[in-house]
Amino acid sequence: MARVFLADDQTLGRKVVIKVLLPELAEGLSNERFKREIHLAAQLQHPHLVPVLQAGEAEGLPYFVMPYVAGESLRVRLRDFEPLPPREAIAILRDVARAMAYAHANGIIHRDIKPDNVLIAGGSAMVSDFGIAKAVSSSIASDPDGSVLTRTGSSLGTPTYMAPEQSAADPAADHRVDIYAFGAMAYELLTGKPPFHNRAPQALLTAHLVELPAPVADKVPGLPQSLAALVMQCLQKDPADRPASAEALLERLDGLDWSGERSGPVIAARGRAQWTAPAAAIVALVVLGGLFAASGRLGGRTAVVRNPQLVTIVPFRVASADPALHYLREGMLDLLAAKLPGEGGLQATDPRGLLDAWHTAGGTPENDLRTEESQKLAARLGAGWLLLGDVVGTPSRVTLNASLFPTGVSQPRTRLSVDGPPDSLGALVDQLVAQLLTSLSAGTATGPSLNRASLPVLRAYLDGLTKLRHGLPSSVAAFTEALDRDTTFAPSALGLVQAIGWFGDGSTAARPLRIAWNNRQQLSQKDQALLTVSAGPRYPAQSSTRELFEAAQRYLQLAPERADAWYSYGDKIYHFGDALGFPDRSLKAAAAFTRALATDSTYVPGYI
Repeated sequence: MARVFLADDQTLGRKVVIKVLLPELAEGLSNERFKREIHLAAQLQHPHLVPVLQAGEAEGLPYFVMPYVAGESLRVRLRDFEPLPPREAIAILRDVARAMAYAHANGIIHRDIKPDNVLIAGGSAMVSDFGIAKAVSSSIASDPDGSVLTRTGSSLGTPTYMAPEQSAADPAADHRVDIYAFGAMAYELLTGKPPFHNRAPQALLTAHLVELPAPVADKVPGLPQSLAALVMQCLQKDPADRPASAEALLERLDGLDWSGERSGPVIAARGRAQWTAPAAAIVALVVLGGLFAASGRLGGRTAVVRNPQLVTIVPFRVASADPALHYLREGMLDLLAAKLPGEGGLQATDPRGLLDAWHTAGGTPENDLRTEESQKLAARLGAGWLLLGDVVGTPSRVTLNASLFPTGVSQPRTRLSVDGPPDSLGALVDQLVAQLLTSLSAGTATGPSLNRASLPVLRAYLDGLTKLRHGLPSSVAAFTEALDRDTTFAPSALGLVQAIGWFGDGSTAARPLRIAWNNRQQLSQKDQALLTVSAGPRYPAQSSTRELFEAAQRYLQLAPERADAWYSYGDKIYHFGDALGFPDRSLKAAAAFTRALATDSTYVPGYI
């Protein structure tokens, strides 16, 4: 996300830390907005804030400069998960609260309060690192220039300390995300471990959204009741139930009662009424949904049921002298998933669910899993086959290589290779799939041909799929570009319909919906079912409530491995359940949304 350099600044006459924001983070940022808000942070001069000395942009990458602080981070103090003595913890928390209060009063939300960003020097604590800071004036829902740093689906922060509204990328999130992070950090200082310790990032986000942490008083006997109550109030799910400001935090820290009283119940009455019972029900649904997903997709830990026609395709390695080909790292997943027939033949693991599991297993945009790790991933996903591939290319030539392994077997069953000019990518993918099916004697019936789509169309389309999967509003522009380049390419039109549904003006969906419908023979059977859910089976006429529900039900039957199929099914039950005669529509809808999250824990609509 960022690269840090230590340097000597001759002008300033001291050591400085230069932090460069890498493209993965800059994707969600407007450089102009970043520079405006980081310069605002540079005006903050407070004894408990590490000042921002300057900020700018170099070769398209935003950066900022801070003085070097000779000391250690609070993270170092917490090594080996040992809690701090309560009085030492409170002294640090007071300094952090003072820094937060000053920053908030000057219009800056930090958004990444955590031990790593608290430096201990000279007996005091200082808050550092305003890399993803946000102006308070930007934390409202309206955004005239379209560049709010956090948007639905593109949350920024550290999962261990992220408030529910921050992890859901609520554009209305305000300074109270810092108060929640403060509570998570205080919990860690006092107990040695943060709330929901030792969970994967996606599981952490889920827990912050729906689960109450164990009361800090239960973990630290003898802690003053007022302190335990303050920590747990900071961790309330509803921002309105947290302390209203950092100044209020500081007042309560300064007024702590150390008379030795043992803490009792610590959750405020309003928070208990609003969250305890619902959270327990939701957590139960999450557990049940996870068990249901595990039994359905994985067959349990001891007896995984493998589908001999299911292929797990992990992101392709890209070794190319042409940076423009790097979009094929994830793009090949989408191309091959679209090509494999699925109806009575080989089908690919759904790319969204696959990438979620791949990231959980340790895969990153820069690092691939080892072959044995990919084998374990394929086995966990119930696939009978694993496909590993790479792209080797120059501006004038591209080669697609693939190796197909039976799951659990160390040697590939077959190796495949095709090559040609980059503008023949669609035809190359067609050839690769034909070789794959021929080598397995699975017949030659494949999905819709990609040969008709030009390289610029495919590139924009794949860019849209990747951005939509990652929850980025810029997916609308990518799909729009693809459709403008080829106004009859149904996959781009369907992608644009889905992206507009989350990030655009619904009135603009009529054109891509019409294009997708008129050219639906280009789509796979599952995507035709998704289109029917979006348009209604009687399109262009209006469909009945029952018909819309049955369309979602059919889509789910065809694609139970897709998170959006579970979401669509739950959405129809939630909105039409009463008319359809479901007496328990809320429970049924919640179960479907939970199953969507069990299928893909990064699927933001399921949380919403």
